[in-house]
Amino acid sequence: MKTMENGKRIIGIFIIMAMMITTVLAPALPVGAAEPVAAEYELSDLMPEMYDAVNETIVNRPIIIIPGIMGSNLYSSQNFTARNRVYAPNFSNNLLDLRLIALLRRNVSMRNTLFPRPMENMNAPNARMEYGALDWYQFLVDYLITAFPEREIFFFSYDFRQDNRITAAYLYEGVTHLLSKSDFDKVDIVAHSMGGLIVAGYISQFTGDTLGRVVTMGTPYEGAPQVFDTVLQGNVNESLPGNGLLGTLVGLTLLRRLGTDVASEFPAVAQLAPTQAYFSEAPFYQFSHTTGRLIRRRHYTEMSYEQYFNILDSLFRWEERHNFQEAVEFHQSIQANGVSALANHEDAYFAIGINQRTISGVRFDATAFPQNRLRITDLIYEHHGDGTVPYASQTMMGLLNQIPRANERVRRFDTCHSGLVGRTVNQGESSDAVSWVVDVLRGNAKAPRFKMWSYKA
Repeated sequence: MKTMENGKRIIGIFIIMAMMITTVLAPALPVGAAEPVAAEYELSDLMPEMYDAVNETIVNRPIIIIPGIMGSNLYSSQNFTARNRVYAPNFSNNLLDLRLIALLRRNVSMRNTLFPRPMENMNAPNARMEYGALDWYQFLVDYLITAFPEREIFFFSYDFRQDNRITAAYLYEGVTHLLSKSDFDKVDIVAHSMGGLIVAGYISQFTGDTLGRVVTMGTPYEGAPQVFDTVLQGNVNESLPGNGLLGTLVGLTLLRRLGTDVASEFPAVAQLAPTQAYFSEAPFYQFSHTTGRLIRRRHYTEMSYEQYFNILDSLFRWEERHNFQEAVEFHQSIQANGVSALANHEDAYFAIGINQRTISGVRFDATAFPQNRLRITDLIYEHHGDGTVPYASQTMMGLLNQIPRANERVRRFDTCHSGLVGRTVNQGESSDAVSWVVDVLRGNAKAPRFKMWSYKA
């Protein structure tokens, strides 16, 4: 009997060695290539003894949840009442707060000082729950609270208009204050979308020594062309913060109420525009001329980066500030050794949404009527991103595939940008990515895994 068991273990070891060799020798996925859909199998199902041997000790550090842009409620004063809330509208029996929508453009202008609610431990007795704007992060928050009833869990609200470097400093103050009252010297972080850029700014400006495990989800490390369609056209996809279909309709109304002038004031919005690294690999064109008399045909030429920079420098302005110039400086500041500072944080993990129709490039027309207004005439799509952020941007132009322990630290999910945090309009609630986040925070992500791949065209 023992001989048979030993034989099974030996066969298992040979299988693992073969999978490791296959992983090392497999070619890296080219930037922009169709991403394989993985059917994943846990080694714990096959060899529980080995799984237990590599599993980490659970550390009950505090957890901080960081939402994406427009994911925080903002107030006109530090008296955080419904009367002083200027963003976002609230729901009451499915009725909208029309007053906030009507005044949104004026209220959220950069000329006004707005305040986010401070972090509070949501696992404390009689704690107030914070789910972000339009309760968009309720599924994620509730899931983590259920999974970790013994841990302190905080929701980091912030002024999403501001430069992400300012927000990173605000986060540093919050973490420092939190740890000064804690028995721990580190916090764990779960960051969605632009929240990941804030954490990268935190590490590059301050230190990663106070951060334990960090999970980013759908972060646009190299920007997202979706921002142009949103700012210039007022269009969004299903990924905008909202509570089901009604919340999405509210989100559409909110962005259109902002208008191009106000949205382009926000330094953080400029920092979501595609970077030079993304631009060099993606299709961007500008209108050149028309031909034909009866049937007019528009012609476009491929843009140079200088042309692209000049267009965005004109678009993203706030009084005398050049927001896109500052955005370029921001993205340069979060780089270390040619890659985002987060990639070099050994306990950083990355959830990637794939196989969704995603804007990958645009055609601009800077001569549109009236007054030579910049507009988008065509959108170019790919089918490997998360519906909002292209695959290349989420993976730092493919560099995430090359980081140490990439098979462990990078996980792909066949879902959209909002589905990564458990909410989609069409699919309801999904826990695949959020469940993986729980595994990471428990220290289970180091379990060896293997995949059987199939490809979606």
